[in-house]
Amino acid sequence: MPDEKSVGQEPIDAGQEPVTEVTEKGATVAGQEPEEERFDAEYVRGLRREAAEYRKRLRELEAKAKADEDAKLTETERLQAKVAEYERLHADHERERQEWALRRAVDTTAAKLGIIDADAAYKLLDLAKLEFAESGAPRNLDRVLSELVSQRPYLVGGSGTSATNPARQTTLTMDTIRRMTPEEINTNWEAVQAALARSK
Repeated sequence: MPDEKSVGQEPIDAGQEPVTEVTEKGATVAGQEPEEERFDAEYVRGLRREAAEYRKRLRELEAKAKADEDAKLTETERLQAKVAEYERLHADHERERQEWALRRAVDTTAAKLGIIDADAAYKLLDLAKLEFAESGAPRNLDRVLSELVSQRPYLVGGSGTSATNPARQTTLTMDTIRRMTPEEINTNWEAVQAALARSK
């Protein structure tokens, strides 16, 4: 019977690494059972290196997939923020447009009703009572301003006139004139001329 130490081993040269062989436990070398396939140490090391490279590559691909997913999410969030910003700007623009249309309408209607200070009338308006058309123009401004005048008669000036208390006339400001349409200017031509003379 061969020596136990020499079974499954090959003689080792002085400059060569020892070779490890894999055998199934309990298998006999005498040939009673077939031997398990054996791999030398260099081949096993090569397999381990290859497996390590695959694991590294897998980690890189997983990281890249996660980064791509995060980038898509970030892009979506960026676009949502941009949409929200545009919606806010649009709402601000609509509010400013409606406010401008209301101021212009107040100036015109105030002149018709004999209100001497259109800016004061604008500031005293109860905006909750106003109804607006789709264009942004107020529909019931005449009625709301008439109610305001009945509550605050001083907006149209005093009714009594005397040498010390002359009748007040509607005075237009340059801002009011700029907001007037050509028809409104023609209707209030005398007040417009007086305002232009005062601004010189």
